[in-house]
Amino acid sequence: PMVFHIRDVDRHGPDTPLQGSKVNAINLNPPVVLYPFRLLAHLTPNASFIGWTCISASLFIASVLLVLHMYPVENLKIRVLWILATGAVWYTFHLGQIYMILLFCAAIAWWALRKQKWLVAGISIGLICAIKPNFLVWPGLLIAGKSKKIGFTAFATTGLLSAIPLFLQGPAIYRQWLAACRGFNGYELPGNASLLAISSRAGIPQVGFALTLLVLAAVT
Repeated sequence: PMVFHIRDVDRHGPDTPLQGSKVNAINLNPPVVLYPFRLLAHLTPNASFIGWTCISASLFIASVLLVLHMYPVENLKIRVLWILATGAVWYTFHLGQIYMILLFCAAIAWWALRKQKWLVAGISIGLICAIKPNFLVWPGLLIAGKSKKIGFTAFATTGLLSAIPLFLQGPAIYRQWLAACRGFNGYELPGNASLLAISSRAGIPQVGFALTLLVLAAVT
């Protein structure tokens, strides 16, 4: 059954051996992500890791090529080399994270915005938000910036995709997801550089919340 098993987990979740290392295995992505990824459950951990790394690398290359096609300037090629030197790219591959999906969708959305293809842009942004709901701030800002067609299309796409687990599995799957999210303790991980994470490590998470809201208000 497609449910979240959250019993008997420690503060960081259960460990799974992968490529000779230990990986925190609890899944905090929204329930809709379970449908495409349950296909990987039929493979061994190593086989799924290698397969997903190949997919991520392909999405990364496609995203970079799309951006280079939009901006054919010499300086951008140097910046691509700089991107390859950042830890975030290699951590995404090493940890088997899903961020290259978000990168590819963002590249498509940016291309569509430049081409004034608002439907493609809205669907791409909505897909990002369905995978990572914290990105819902993006269509919200688009609506505030008078790009209402794109913003509402993104919200509608997110809503439709998020309704699939509710229709197929029932509300229990969302209750389990929210319960798992409430146990998240990743703010203190060294790779988390958000304002909330920095303030949490300093023991003053309320300051992080306040600063985040102020920055959001300023951007809006």
